Amino acid sequence: MLDYILTAFLPVVMLIILIYGSKRDDSGTFFFSKDYTTMLKGVCCIFIVIGHTPIEYKNAVQDMLSSFGYVRVTLFFMMTGYGISLCADRKTGYMKSFWRNRLASLLIPGLLVNVAAFFIHRLTTGQFDPRDFIFIDPYISVLLQYYIFFFIVYHGKKFYGETAGNIILVVGVIVSSLLDYMLSAPDSRAWPYERMGLVWGILLYFNYKPIKRFVMPRLWNVFTFLAISFVLGLMYLHFKTVYFWGEYLLKVVLGAVIVTLIFILSSGRVWGNKALSFFGDIYYEVFLSHMLIIGLVKSLIPGLSSGQFILTVAALTIIFSAAIHYIGKPIIAMCRTKKAKPLAAARDGGSTAS
Repeated sequence: MLDYILTAFLPVVMLIILIYGSKRDDSGTFFFSKDYTTMLKGVCCIFIVIGHTPIEYKNAVQDMLSSFGYVRVTLFFMMTGYGISLCADRKTGYMKSFWRNRLASLLIPGLLVNVAAFFIHRLTTGQFDPRDFIFIDPYISVLLQYYIFFFIVYHGKKFYGETAGNIILVVGVIVSSLLDYMLSAPDSRAWPYERMGLVWGILLYFNYKPIKRFVMPRLWNVFTFLAISFVLGLMYLHFKTVYFWGEYLLKVVLGAVIVTLIFILSSGRVWGNKALSFFGDIYYEVFLSHMLIIGLVKSLIPGLSSGQFILTVAALTIIFSAAIHYIGKPIIAMCRTKKAKPLAAARDGGSTAS
């Protein structure tokens, strides 16, 4: 029972942080603004740690919280797909400095985590492993693939137009998702279901107005998507081991439905406070470092109970990730070019964020 209480403590605290200071969005401009996406990242942040708890430390509450953990990664990819499309459309000079800025933001935190991993592995195993320095997280790998694809398609739009370019982006991501699922071994797949979030992000940006109108909370869409999520969720728990139809297609559809429900439940309010912004700012470092901290705690304190293990890993991951974030922030700033100026006339959508 104590393990259940300790595990539930984390989402309860995050819920309190989320609610604190929230208010109704009378202007209707907060949805998918930079502060809105920071809020989403902050809420998802702690569930990254819970979702990857080793099997020997799992418990019923942890299992329940992590069953649909892939949705948070879908959201991360969605924000990337949306943000890059928005910035390329709205900011002059964005594509000229695309690689310098994107690689700085993506790789510097990864390199800092790799350096820390080298010393931590040296401490816990006594071995020298130079591969720690060149490790590329699968999340980074998928983003790099998309950056290359987006860059090529963007510069090809002068030949085939914007609409065709957007179709190519969507189809390309879908094909990459299917290929990764069908051609890779289950233990080596690189986010085949979650990377579909890139598609949802592209579609959200280029259909922002109608989608925003649709997700404004009303009784009919709240209850409709709650019911659909419940039915699909039960189906997924039953059929999730069925090749393709249950394991892939149902999972992708359920992810899209849950994301839509999240938008419906959150789009009518302004969310945010200093604590939530803090968690949103370090979410990427948490994503990169949590498995390293899990391994460290397993090695140094193996006798912890399930709840104690989860709380310890969460606390150490937050501290470690914050340190990586604030060390890397000035380095990233030095490597990036100056911020591009927004275009005078741009597509109607949320505020710029990439």
